[in-house]
Formats: sequence, structure tokens, C-alpha cells
Amino acid sequence: MAALDASKRVVYGWHMTPRGVPVSLGFSTPDGRACRICHISRHARADVVPEDPGAATVGGFSIIVALPHAARGLIMTVTAGEEVASVNLDAPATTDLFAANEVRDWGVTFDLLRECIGQPELLPLLQYQYRPFGAFAGWMAHLPVVQGEAENFGIVARVACSCSPAGEVALDLRFIGRSRSTVRIDAVAIARLRSDDGGPDEISLMPFHDVLARHVPGASAFYGRMQWEHVARLRGVDLLVQVTFDDERVWLRCQPRVESVPAFLDMLSSALAGQTGQSTLIADVAERRVTLVTALIEAEQERAVGTPSFPRLELPELALVGVEDVSACRLLHLLAPELESCASRLMVLGEAAETAAQIFNRRGRLSAVVAREGGAILARVAEVGPANLVAVDVSSLASAAIEGGVSGLLRQVRVGGLAYLLLLHSLAGPTRALGETLTRYGAMLRDPNLPWLPVAHDWRTSLAAELVNEHLEVIWRDVLAASSSGGSPEPALTVLEIEA
Repeated sequence: MAALDASKRVVYGWHMTPRGVPVSLGFSTPDGRACRICHISRHARADVVPEDPGAATVGGFSIIVALPHAARGLIMTVTAGEEVASVNLDAPATTDLFAANEVRDWGVTFDLLRECIGQPELLPLLQYQYRPFGAFAGWMAHLPVVQGEAENFGIVARVACSCSPAGEVALDLRFIGRSRSTVRIDAVAIARLRSDDGGPDEISLMPFHDVLARHVPGASAFYGRMQWEHVARLRGVDLLVQVTFDDERVWLRCQPRVESVPAFLDMLSSALAGQTGQSTLIADVAERRVTLVTALIEAEQERAVGTPSFPRLELPELALVGVEDVSACRLLHLLAPELESCASRLMVLGEAAETAAQIFNRRGRLSAVVAREGGAILARVAEVGPANLVAVDVSSLASAAIEGGVSGLLRQVRVGGLAYLLLLHSLAGPTRALGETLTRYGAMLRDPNLPWLPVAHDWRTSLAAELVNEHLEVIWRDVLAASSSGGSPEPALTVLEIEA
């Protein structure tokens, strides 16, 4: 037993009772007050064998108990038919919960962690002692870590993992041989989400809204998609994997990099290489992604119907997209006077956003804030109106600077258009840089008849290049069609002329 907080206790254990007799568990205080069981999960204990297996059965349990006010001590009562046994747990709760989760059957610990998804009663386990990953931190620290790709984990000869900007994860597993009966892949995603207040990342268990697994002799592939609402804040993910291979099990802590969409789909398309399920895997994933895009487009169109009108500001706000390195900051330092003359406020997005914002704030003529992700820009559009925020691709400003001015390069995206831009970037962006997506988006909106330009990527196979580009083109065409006919008389993308 261990104390989760002042009023809750967690109890791990097992009981041996007569076979075929119903069993119930109860808790009370030494003075007779009943305690509420907040959660109970049961599991088998194959490691405990009765003297007569035909006459008795053994069951394990994990229980969270809520104590009444000012309670001291805890008594557990096990009732099996007419037999009753009590255990006094009145001793101080000093059990090392971290160690308890480490020494238990790891499958039991994995299942308990998975049960925490969507169950508020189990939240104290994840918040235990304010540690990242809570009471599971010690157990997770002992799991073999896979960063990108690794080899030789018992029955798993090789494993590769990847994550997309849309919150999708993929696993490619190769085994040391063929299974005789069962192969099963179970996974739990623990996401690191950027906090809204700029503090430490939030740690959150993320349910999979879509899961796909394929198994062929000697190999398996897994695809899962996390909750779309949190995609814009996703900074990273720990994917805890339980591999069941016949009678053996392996647990892995995969830490996939958040890669570009082409890199993610390239890795996924190479899973099950040489097997009959390879082409159907990427086809099934592509179908699910297109279905998601259709649903998101419909949701955006419904939301846009109620978008209020806003008075136009004398000077718009600027969103600088693609501020990724020191060279972009140097460019903005040179162009600062010109940008200050045509904007009322500045938002900066990119790896070097903090440095870029300081350039303008030190000058004191234009307030600059850091946009932690594209969703922050979209939220600002909802506050000030689509006509009052201009998205600026920094790479385009660089070209303009070489040619002698920035006139005509501030691309204004209405609220629907910006929502579609961020959707495109998450599910079909050519690179991790939002500016690249913005450039392609603007060009294809201006000329819908432009032929599809294949995404530049170091593809693993020509088949992957063909399959992925076909899929990306479908998404781009669907989103562009929706953006161009969003029900608004205003163009989805206009050009704001600025006096040099």
C-alpha cells in the first residue's frame, strides 16, 4: 500500500480463494467507517500456484481507495462465499510505489497505465509526487529505449518508429523468426504538449482515435493517430509498446522523432518490405488520412458559417512564418524599419522566434510576440478578424530583399484559408517548415491548374515516392478545392501592397 495523496491509497496484492466462489473486496477504517473504492482492476497471477489448483484460484488486483475525513489506517476485507478474511493495513503507508511498479509483472503495469486513459480516478497515479509520468516513472526508466531505430530486443530483431506533425505514430518491427500462433502489438502514447503559459511541457496520455496493425510472417507494422485537438501543441511522444509473440512478451519505450509528413509516410511505406501486405498497408493508411481530411474540412466549413465580421484595422497584424535560424533573424533586422511601417503587431513562428521577437521589441516601435505553434496564429485570427492578420513567409521576404523591396509579398489569408493552411501542413506539408507549405499553398491557390510538383525527399524506394506523392496530391487538391469555395465572396488568398 502507498499514499497517493492525503485522502487516497493505492493497494497492490493478490488473494487465494476457493475455486468457483464469487469474491468481493471491501475497505474500512479501524473505527468502522466504509471506504470508497475509486478503481479496481484484476489480473491473473500465474506465478502463484495453489497446492491444489483444482480447489483454489489466485487473482491479483490494483485498487485505489478513498479514505473518509480524518481517517487513520485501513482494513481490507476479502469475502469468498461464507468465508471472510481481513488484513489490517494500519501501518504507515511507506511502500515505494515506484519500486512496486518496477518489480510487478510488467504486463500488469502496462495494463494499469493503459487503463489511466480517460479515467479521472486514476489521475493521481500519473501525478504522483509531481514526477513526469507519475508512479510509472521508475518502471519507464527501466524500459529499453528506441530512438528512431534499434536492434536486438529479444524476439524483436529490429524496430523503427516515427511520428508525423498530425500526431500519427508508426512502428515497423522485424522478428527473429516466424510465430507459431500469436503476434500482438499494444501501444500507449504519452504526449509532451507545449503549455499555453510557456511553462514546462504538459504530460498527457493520449488515446488513439484510429489504429491499424498488420502482421506477416516475421514482421509487423503498427499505425495509430492521436487526438487531433492537441496536434498543434505536440512537441514529442513516448510510445510504450508491448509486443506479444507466442508465449513471449517484450516491452519497449519508443521515442519517435516528429518528422515531416513525407518522411513519416516514407518510413511507413517501407514497413513489411517485400511482403504481400506492404502496398495494402500504405493504401489503408492513406484512405484513413483522406477520411480525416474530409471530416476536418466539413467541420471547418460549419464553423466558418458563424464567423463574425470585424472592422478593418488601419494597420494589420503580421505573422512571420518560417523564422528557423540566425540568417532569418539577420534578414528581419535589415527589414525591420519597413515592416514596422506597415504593421500594428507582430507574431513570430519558428525555431528562432524568440531571437527575432527580441529584435523588434528592443527597437520599441512594434510589439512582437512568439507564436508557439500555428494554432496560436489561427486563434489570433479568430480574435481580430481575417482581414486584420497577414501571414508572411520569411523565405519570400528574402527573395524580395534581394530584388530591392517587399511590395506585394505579404499574403493575407482569411480565417478559413489559414485553417486550411494549418490542416495541410499537419497532414501533407512538404517539410517541417510552415513557410514551405505557405509558399506552395499560395502558388496553387493563385493558379489551381498548376501541375503537382512532387515533394523533394530522399525516398527509400521509388515505389514509396510514387505512393506517397499520389496520396499527398489528393489531400492538397481536396483542401484547395474547399479553401477556394469556402462560401465567402472574399478570395481565400489576396495580396496586400505595401509602399516601399
